Amino acid sequence: MSGFTGFQIEHFRYFLLHDDDEARRWIREQVESLAGLVLASLKAAEPFYEFFDVGNLPRDQSECWVAFGPREYKGVTHQTISLGSDGLRIFVNTETKPAIGRLRNVLKRSEF
Repeated sequence: MSGFTGFQIEHFRYFLLHDDDEARRWIREQVESLAGLVLASLKAAEPFYEFFDVGNLPRDQSECWVAFGPREYKGVTHQTISLGSDGLRIFVNTETKPAIGRLRNVLKRSEF
């Protein structure tokens, strides 16, 4: 793995063509490398973030995603970055009612 080198048009173009297994591996490696950098920043700001999970990126998938949170992030509110043909998206996943309540509490305490 070469480490994250920045986004290039090939990252986005892959999701339109899905025709190059080497490019698919390269994209997943790039996303995993970026995730390591992002996780380090998230951990410094909030100890809740202790783990990231990169999706498998099967050949026909339209995006490569990575989720950030505790090791058991499913069922709790967590951050996700998604890379696809239409660009890079950063969003919050809230999957259950208890997670929504925890998110409300965090937002009430935040400076934003």
